[in-house]
Amino acid sequence: MPSLPLAWRSFATVRLPIFVAAGLLLTACEGRFSALDPHSPEARGIVGMTWLMFALAAGVMALVALLLVAALWRGRRGRGVPESRLNGMLLVVGGGIVLPLLVLPVLWVLTLQGMAALAQPEDPSELEIEIHGRQWSYEVFYPASGALLVDEVRIPTGQAVLLRLHGEDVIHSFWVPRLGGKTDLIPGVVNETWIRADEPGTYEGRCAEYCGIGHTEMGLTVIALTPADFEAWQAERSP
Repeated sequence: MPSLPLAWRSFATVRLPIFVAAGLLLTACEGRFSALDPHSPEARGIVGMTWLMFALAAGVMALVALLLVAALWRGRRGRGVPESRLNGMLLVVGGGIVLPLLVLPVLWVLTLQGMAALAQPEDPSELEIEIHGRQWSYEVFYPASGALLVDEVRIPTGQAVLLRLHGEDVIHSFWVPRLGGKTDLIPGVVNETWIRADEPGTYEGRCAEYCGIGHTEMGLTVIALTPADFEAWQAERSP
């Protein structure tokens, strides 16, 4: 029985374990800053799309690897045997045209549905928060109570809260992985996003856009309180 080519054996014994280990490390993120540990409907929608696209990509990769192994194996055993142009054409048309036409429209529709849900969540609250990003901190202002915080956002649980994002100097990005997706803070533009937490707790956020030498230190904390505790906190901050 012929052995596998040297290049494939090198990949299987050296590179493949590295890829597998890297994938396990990337998908094993835990703690208060994990994009794979959603705590809001919006975050769960994002994670669901992530896993769907990962599964499709893994399936395509497995199929390509299988075809590669089959081609290498057949090439070593069938030297001198003429190839069928029809089989090659069917493979190109099926894998390069038919399969994408079946998969990509489904992803497109699901993505549009997810974007619509993020743009206008169900049962939004009337609470609005102004967030100003500057090198290298977030200034958080509550127009209703006049409360002003730095690198800290307090919200009531179970409610979608509107955030108005302002960039004061360069482009920053607001991202609390367990509660939702990323939204940029752009100078001269007011972007809006919604944030919600299912249960009380502390959720870590980061600036997800390189903004200078202090970028790695630019973070914030979202503290989710019960509605009663949040109202009491706002009352204490009101003038």
